[in-house]
Amino acid sequence: MELGKSYVLFFYENPLYYQLLFSIGDIDIDDYPPFRLFRTTAEKVLKGLLGNKGSRANKMNNSIIHAKVIALWSLVHGLSSVVTVKGVVDTDHLEDEVELILSSINV
Repeated sequence: MELGKSYVLFFYENPLYYQLLFSIGDIDIDDYPPFRLFRTTAEKVLKGLLGNKGSRANKMNNSIIHAKVIALWSLVHGLSSVVTVKGVVDTDHLEDEVELILSSINV
């Protein structure tokens, strides 16, 4: 929650940085620091939630974790873009609004 909220609020406060980062073509996602940090942190949390089971379950868990990381990344990345559109969210209470939006999704 805190990582996602920080991500959205950072880009809200630094919209030119958001535009610069995501205007770069041909990004190698494995070498892309914002995603790498997000993925590493999210994977640790999700692995803790799913726990350790047998090797077959671990393979399935890895697929589920990967899908969830992409879904969460899409959420915070998209929300970072959406919060700059006037009238979509209450920017007077942006932190609370972002937390409410992020918490409305079940991981």
